[in-house]
Amino acid sequence: MELSGGGIYGYDISTEILGLEGTLKIGYLRETTQLQNFAQNVLRERTPPITIEDGMEALRIDVAATRAHETGRSVVVSAIRA
Repeated sequence: MELSGGGIYGYDISTEILGLEGTLKIGYLRETTQLQNFAQNVLRERTPPITIEDGMEALRIDVAATRAHETGRSVVVSAIRA
């Protein structure tokens, strides 16, 4: 499972099915200016809109969802520590 927050650079909505003989990808990839935004933030010394904390929170949600799926029990996201 993969999860991410929104950002001004765009988004990707897709599903991948991985198999022994190949991968099937279904979804929508919107062309974005992600690299351009990153470069502008560096050149102008601006803080990016998406932070490492955003990434860590998405990871905690993913870990909690995986544990819940594996155990069949509820998992509290705030209890997950990096």
